[in-house]
Amino acid sequence: ILCIVLFYLSFYKYFIIFFISIVCVNVYLSMHALKSAQDLVVYKLYIFFFAVGGGCWIIDKFFCDYVQHYYLHAWWHVFTSLGLFSAMYGLYRSDYKKIKDEKTP
Repeated sequence: ILCIVLFYLSFYKYFIIFFISIVCVNVYLSMHALKSAQDLVVYKLYIFFFAVGGGCWIIDKFFCDYVQHYYLHAWWHVFTSLGLFSAMYGLYRSDYKKIKDEKTP
């Protein structure tokens, strides 16, 4: 995580690079955690939240003068937070099931 923060601080003018790298890392981690249909639902929620949040950010970035009163940047924070929560929840479920299966004789 420290590397990601340092990367962001080094290239804050090129935020899209940071955003894409975060998405790629989280997609990889989420796909790695897919083991069941319930995990797939969590993964789809993750993709949905990140897509909506990314859309809000892109619209706000390029059309800020026209859509400023919709507070799309704030919505970006809300949706990406929900997306990251979904990803972390999926990883937690996956690890919990793995530990549970190892303890079961």
